[in-house]
Amino acid sequence: MGEKKAKADFQEKEISSLMKKASSEVSKFHSNRIRGKQCLDPLYEAVRLYEKASLLAESAENQLAARKAFLQLGETLSELAESEALKTNQLENYKRSLTSCG
Repeated sequence: MGEKKAKADFQEKEISSLMKKASSEVSKFHSNRIRGKQCLDPLYEAVRLYEKASLLAESAENQLAARKAFLQLGETLSELAESEALKTNQLENYKRSLTSCG
C-alpha cells in the first residue's frame, strides 16, 4: 500500500513540475512578444509539456489534474494558432508591401 502511495505522490509531483515548466514557457512567450520578438518556440514547448502532463495525469487516473492539463493545453494551442495566424498575416502584408514597392 505504501508503494502505491509513493508512486502516486511521485506522479503528482511530476505532473506539477511539467505544468509549472509549461506555464513558464507561456510566460516567456509573452515576455518576448512584449519586447517585439515573434518567436513561437516557447509556445511549442509549452504544448509539448502540457500534453505530457495531461497524458501522465490521465494514466494515473488523476481526473482533476488531467482536466486542468487538458484545459491549459487547449488554451495554449488556441494561442499558438492565433499567433501563427497573426505571424502569417504579417508576413503576407510584408510580402505585398515589397511587391508593391519594387
